Amino acid sequence: MSITSLELIAESLDSDQRKATAQKLFTKLSSTKELDEDQKEAYSAAFSEIINLSPELKGHFFDEVTKYVHYLLATGNGDHKATIIKLCKLFREEGLFENILDITIDKLIDYAEQNMRSFNNKIWTFIIDGKDHLEPRLGHVSSSNEDYVKGSDHKDCEKFLDFIGWIFMNDKQIMESYSNSRTEKIAILYASSSDLSISHLSLDILKSRIAYICSHNNILNSVFASIGTLLDTNQNDFGSVAYTLWFCILDNIGIKSLQRSKSFQERTSKVSYWQYIRNGLSSISREQRKFSLVILEKSLESLSNDVETPIFTWKISEKDENLKRWYRFFTLYEIMGIDISMNQAEAAKNDLIKIVSPGSGIPVSFALTILAVGFRAPTVRIKSFALELALSLPESSMGIFNLDHYFLTSTFLPFALMAAHFTVQKSFDGKYSCPYGERFSDFIGKCITSLQTEDKQVSFINALLEVLGEYKMAYGPVRIYLLSGILKGLKSIRRNCLTAESLDLILSSFEDGSGSVLWTKVLQTLQLRLLTYINCTQADDTAIFSAIGHHAHFNGFDIYAENEELFIDLFSKQFKLAETLQHYQQVCNTGFELDALVVMTSYLLKRDVDVSVVAKSALSYSQFDRFLFECARSQLEFNSLFLQKDISKRLGSVIGRMFQFSATVESDIYAESKFVLQNKDLFSYQFWEQIDLVGMFEKLQSELIEVRDSSSAGKAVNKFKFFSHCVKECVYNENFNLEIAPFLKLGSQALEKIPKLAKDRFVYHIKDEFLGLLMSTIGGMLCVCELNECKKSAILEFSSSIIDKSESMSHNGNIEMLTSLLDNYGKISREDVRLIVDNLKNIWCDLTRDRLIMSERDMHHKFINLLTSSKLLNLAGEDDKLSGTICDICEGLLENSKTRKSLLTILFDNISRLQLESSDTFERLPWISKLLVKGAFLHQSTEGVFLVDYVLSDLYDAEYNMSGVGLYESIYGKPEVDYRIKLKAVIASIQGYRLGESIWTYILQNNALFHLFKPVKRTDRVEQWKRIQLLQCMLQTLDIVRKEVLEKNVLEIIAPLLFTEPSPLCRTYIEWIIALTVHRFPELLKKVEKLFSDGLKHHKPMIIKLYERLLALVILQMKPDEEAKYLEGFLLDTVLPFSTSNRAVTRHFSTSMACVLYEEIQRKHLKISADIFKTVGGIHKSYMGVVDAGKFKSGDAMLWNITEDLNLCGINGGVLLKVSDRDVDAIFEKQWKRYLSPEQQKKLRIPIGEDQKGLWVKHPRGSEVKLETFTGVEEEDASNMLQVKSGTWSTVLDADSQTRSMTNVKRTPLIVMASLVDKPPNLGGICRLCDCLGAGWMTMNDLKVKDDKRFLSVAVTADRWMPMLEVKQDDIVTFLRMKKLEGYSLIGLEQTDNSVELNSKLEFPEKSLIVLGREREGIPAKILSVLDFCVVIKQVGIVRSMNIQTATAVIVHAYSIQHC
Repeated sequence: MSITSLELIAESLDSDQRKATAQKLFTKLSSTKELDEDQKEAYSAAFSEIINLSPELKGHFFDEVTKYVHYLLATGNGDHKATIIKLCKLFREEGLFENILDITIDKLIDYAEQNMRSFNNKIWTFIIDGKDHLEPRLGHVSSSNEDYVKGSDHKDCEKFLDFIGWIFMNDKQIMESYSNSRTEKIAILYASSSDLSISHLSLDILKSRIAYICSHNNILNSVFASIGTLLDTNQNDFGSVAYTLWFCILDNIGIKSLQRSKSFQERTSKVSYWQYIRNGLSSISREQRKFSLVILEKSLESLSNDVETPIFTWKISEKDENLKRWYRFFTLYEIMGIDISMNQAEAAKNDLIKIVSPGSGIPVSFALTILAVGFRAPTVRIKSFALELALSLPESSMGIFNLDHYFLTSTFLPFALMAAHFTVQKSFDGKYSCPYGERFSDFIGKCITSLQTEDKQVSFINALLEVLGEYKMAYGPVRIYLLSGILKGLKSIRRNCLTAESLDLILSSFEDGSGSVLWTKVLQTLQLRLLTYINCTQADDTAIFSAIGHHAHFNGFDIYAENEELFIDLFSKQFKLAETLQHYQQVCNTGFELDALVVMTSYLLKRDVDVSVVAKSALSYSQFDRFLFECARSQLEFNSLFLQKDISKRLGSVIGRMFQFSATVESDIYAESKFVLQNKDLFSYQFWEQIDLVGMFEKLQSELIEVRDSSSAGKAVNKFKFFSHCVKECVYNENFNLEIAPFLKLGSQALEKIPKLAKDRFVYHIKDEFLGLLMSTIGGMLCVCELNECKKSAILEFSSSIIDKSESMSHNGNIEMLTSLLDNYGKISREDVRLIVDNLKNIWCDLTRDRLIMSERDMHHKFINLLTSSKLLNLAGEDDKLSGTICDICEGLLENSKTRKSLLTILFDNISRLQLESSDTFERLPWISKLLVKGAFLHQSTEGVFLVDYVLSDLYDAEYNMSGVGLYESIYGKPEVDYRIKLKAVIASIQGYRLGESIWTYILQNNALFHLFKPVKRTDRVEQWKRIQLLQCMLQTLDIVRKEVLEKNVLEIIAPLLFTEPSPLCRTYIEWIIALTVHRFPELLKKVEKLFSDGLKHHKPMIIKLYERLLALVILQMKPDEEAKYLEGFLLDTVLPFSTSNRAVTRHFSTSMACVLYEEIQRKHLKISADIFKTVGGIHKSYMGVVDAGKFKSGDAMLWNITEDLNLCGINGGVLLKVSDRDVDAIFEKQWKRYLSPEQQKKLRIPIGEDQKGLWVKHPRGSEVKLETFTGVEEEDASNMLQVKSGTWSTVLDADSQTRSMTNVKRTPLIVMASLVDKPPNLGGICRLCDCLGAGWMTMNDLKVKDDKRFLSVAVTADRWMPMLEVKQDDIVTFLRMKKLEGYSLIGLEQTDNSVELNSKLEFPEKSLIVLGREREGIPAKILSVLDFCVVIKQVGIVRSMNIQTATAVIVHAYSIQHC
């Protein structure tokens, strides 16, 4: 029914009939029965018409309508908004709008007061000056409606906020007329809600009321205060709310009004205003950065007064010049922080460096935000570029880091110190380095030296030390390079400037290790070195000694002992000796840390202070006995003190009581007695002859057996430790009379009476320590005790029985005991060896259960030495069972050595020794071939964490090593290359064919393990490396393999690999093996040639190359007459014909080969046909005249000689360095000669050779695997896919008749707003895809672009059919608000911190408007603030940037799937 008809009907009714009709309509409308939307619309429209015709009925219906609206508001889910707004407009004059808003706000107030913890407390204080400001107004609603306003929950709040915002958005009149400030205040409060949906709904209300807020200073002040509070939370979501609101305020007020605003100018004079902007520019949120940049720009343009704050200054007299600088900053910031365009960033590198330099005119805090956003970019590439910028700063600009410690510590260092940067690289000559670490430490050093005053330098260093303290759990090398940089800077400035504050920061790091023993040694050495730069006017000598003692307490005295001379020099220059002695006397009386007193005493003795004076003071120390033993443990020089009369007497008294196991001696002193007892000046040979070891043992034996609690057990074991040291000192005395049997018996009885319930972890540890000491002591005694079969059996039985209840210390003692037994008893049988090996197997199982703990490395070495000792292996012989066990353990060692150092160097050192001592036994061992092949095949980790030890050792040795022994050697022994050299030398020293053939057999019969014939992944570098190692093993043993074995394996297995092996490096070895085989047995040449016949017949380029190279390798080894004969035929039949091939690859290679052979003929003066020689000479002349001949000279692979290069250098990388431009893992001449002894070198069957550096490829080497393909076998797809243009036939219509007009195409309501897009080709593409995907409308900034040829070339007539609308860029916000009123959801295609990912779960409203951003800048902040939400397209590639056409196609297609 039309409106006109309804009016006519209503006019025909009297007032009562109208009232009755209206009542029926309203009753139907407000009934609980569900009505669909169309029905509701019809009833509400009819009711409204009647009321409009009879205004007098409003009073009658007002309460009912109010109650119904409340009901809809309380129970609806948002789908009743249209009905509510229609009824509110109908009863506008009666105040229904205000009533509903007041009730809604009352409910929000009620919820807020009941849930205060959900809101920010500070904002409460801004919003509520007194309760009356937010007092509910329930009086506005009749009592019948109170049920609808009592109590609210979380979902109600969302609904109420959404409703308020919707009213203000849809009714401009109520938005402008409603002047109750409670709305803004409650919205500000709810913006601080911990619930993000509530916070963003509140923001929508505030944005819609922004004009009202800006016109009321008290509310505006509250809003600004709330913005600051939200930003102070440092929560990203609150930041988005705050910056959006801040932008809207500035945008609404306008620049001219801001310039006149006193309150605004006052705000900008405060440092917090600029701090918030600076923080926003550094935000991780792109949306916040964009808003902050616009806020900064508007703020600068609105300044009318000078500003002077610590982080921002402004002279209004220089406004134009300042703005010019800032506009450049804006451009550069957009490149790094908004557009994040890598290409533009690289192009602007010099400008970026200038803008962050002190002379740029941009305050440092703001200039550094350019770097900050770079470090917070979404891609590592941009972050790395920002880091490169920072590291590229000239030294004169590095001081900026000291001007902003916040940036230094919170942004720059967290990224710069990421472990991923500190990668290890291997140089051409085999050395390892960490380029980034070196560069970073240099950078830190230069930052320090760039600062002009000592205060600045100390401030900067202290900031670095604070970061170092926070990074206690960080990757060790990271901390080491930071410390190295600090020390470089301190060394350069050449003064002791560190303060007491610095000392406190340094102390906090002494107790931290870094995982690896080597890393910890380097780290703690560098940290100790920092103490040498303390300004001693800031800290007295006792403070420094205390600091060194603190270091020694956690790290031992070794590091200080190595660096003691440095500290003696420091103390000598900084402190007066008399004052130090006076302080020493004071601390001895008043108390001082034990370790610190040791250091201080050592210093005084080194300064030649009278020892009696030192002794007199030391004797007054409360812990003097422990002090003496700590001095001995420190390994510092204390002999003069120990020999001093009073000290010697006191020490003798303590030792005397210890021999009686007196309880008056502290238990720790027994444990630390070793270093005192070893002092030959104190305890001579004659002294030890007087010791009654038997009596001591009997007394101690009783105590150990009777002990019944863990505390007493610990003390008893410490006494036994003292006793064991005494045994070691007495073992070579003539009157040594201890027997083994009592010790074995004690091992089964000691500590057994401790109640089982008391056997906690501590007790197990004590017992483990005791058993380890016991067996180690027995091992030491075996060299002098008389042994027999009975004693031997008892020892072996005890060894076996103890393993199940052993841990690391027991295992260590057991290994020492078994080693000593094997070394000292000459009647060990094979059966004994079986028992020893079984024990070792059980120990190995226990060790590997704990994954070979790194701190137990010494025990692992002892284990390997015993397992592979020459005596044990000789006795084991060819026993199958023993061989299997030993081989299994050795394989386990190999497997565990992938990421562990030093195990294989011990293993293969012993294997090499066995070969030298007993070659026949060695070659008969049935498992040795398997071990050698698997050892060669093992690829140790190339991860930085494994290789960085070499780098740090070199760093330490070059700068800090005072010991004279290389750090790596002191911790691990020989480097890992040693085991590879020993292994390859062992293979190169094999004499008998059996072992050589066994190696070949094991390799060729285990393809499932080695993948020699068919790689799992053709481009895998590790797989290629492993195949090369296997082929090297075969090449090194080829000369001892018998003919029949060689012929079968080479012709049937190795030669066919030539045609399937993808790696040229591997093929080099295959060619070498085949060529050497033919060289050894020339009669095999015809059989080898036959393998190539089919490929040559069909002119396959790769086969031709292989054939020519292989044949040339063989021919060049022949005698001159024979070589000439073969060369003539080779040239005539093969090389010259193929040098004219129509295939470029074949032609180039053969031409190059002809040149190589011509030079060979000339060099050796070979006699061949004059015609052939002339022809080849012509080719050579012509070819060598080509400027870029080297480009095609692939025959240069002929530089290697299969016999002259058959040496360890050539086989192990030397030849590959000559024929390839890939990275090669080579072993160099100096390494062979360094790690092989003269005896090992003499044993070699294959010589070491020499590096031919002059013949190595000089081009930069690549790391990726280079492949060459064969054309022999082609894989074809079963079918091909044919391209079909979508809907071609269904859309072939007569364009002239325009049958495919807009009216005939069913389109969706989708609007694609492209008004921000500028480039005609992009607009043409968007137009085309919008038409294809059925979008309803497309907007553009200027419709004239349709006439542009660039637009038309991409649109291809789509502009004829696609509905388009011109929306100027200045009118976008107005257009969006208009569409919002029409029910459209406003969606931005933009990456913000709140963007929704485009995926299958995202549902687009049917009435969607998608805003596309500018090609570079994206969507401006002003437009972002109007949108409902933004969508981001997930990207995972390197570029991370889509063309605007592509991105539009993705999102429009996603919409079309749902709605077309």
